[in-house]
Amino acid sequence: MSYGRFLKEHYIWILIFLLLTSTIPVFCLIIDGSKWVIIYTVAALVSCFFLGTFLEYRREKRYFDRLSSMIRDTEQKYLVFEMLEEGNTREEELNRYFIEEMGRSMNEHIKEYSLNLSEYKDYIEAWVHEIKIPIAAAGMMVTNGAGDLKALQRELKNIEGYAEQALFYARSNTVEKDYLIKKIDLRELVQNIIRDKRYTLRSIDATIDLHDLDREVLSDGKWLSFILNQIIDNSIKYRREDVPFKLEIYSEENKDSRSLVIKDNGVGIKPAELSRVFDKGFTGSNGRAGKKSTGIGLYLCRKLCLKLEHNIRIESAEAEGSSVIITFPLSSVYSFNDKLTES
Repeated sequence: MSYGRFLKEHYIWILIFLLLTSTIPVFCLIIDGSKWVIIYTVAALVSCFFLGTFLEYRREKRYFDRLSSMIRDTEQKYLVFEMLEEGNTREEELNRYFIEEMGRSMNEHIKEYSLNLSEYKDYIEAWVHEIKIPIAAAGMMVTNGAGDLKALQRELKNIEGYAEQALFYARSNTVEKDYLIKKIDLRELVQNIIRDKRYTLRSIDATIDLHDLDREVLSDGKWLSFILNQIIDNSIKYRREDVPFKLEIYSEENKDSRSLVIKDNGVGIKPAELSRVFDKGFTGSNGRAGKKSTGIGLYLCRKLCLKLEHNIRIESAEAEGSSVIITFPLSSVYSFNDKLTES
């Protein structure tokens, strides 16, 4: 920055100086001062003005030259704020404060990004191990010519489910850009999901009990279908081997809400783990006891429910099964009313 630009940026000083110097001759004439007094006074003021502004300019120039040199010579430029010395003026102190705050904010963003990247890497690794199982099973059926078409269709459905989960995981942070709230018929939605899983459910001789589903809720059909698919898949994965698998799905009407209940007779959840089942990456003792799990399914369910303004909770008793309850407020005030439509 040049001295001329410095003066231009501080034009208020120049205006004040010109106003002051213009009043000195008038003042001297009033008190019958000589012209030499006037000349001396004006010269002294001009000298003091330019000396003061030049010294201030030099101080600022040294400060910013030092800062520029740090930025230019430091490879990791985000560490510059740690190298700054304490400021000598209020302006330098504020500059240091702002740079420190920006550095801290950036470090927090980097830390959050690194954590998300690490979690995503862990998820992909676990997801790859999970999807390899149905791929290998389907490959063996085709290679050996087993001829079990239903079993092959079941494995293909499993592969499709894993692929869908990965897609929803990738989109979960921008879900608000990709949904449409409308009235959803619960019976139709649930029946479609059960129909889609018919090969898997038949293979384990499952008993399905659907009742009290003649109700409508406000939601997005695609996202709600994904949520229910994840819940039912969990019920199937963590079923008990010593009793026939039973799945009961029904709805309840309350004063100001409607609830959809998905109840199974599976292995259940330990009381100490119940509060953590929606945590990202949490698999619990069931997930470690021979059941490969990414710990992402229920995490995504809760995340999507929050986006859709639904409530989700789990009631469970170990060795007695679990109930997942999704609650839909009857009078939700959505921030996306412009997307609200009637089916």
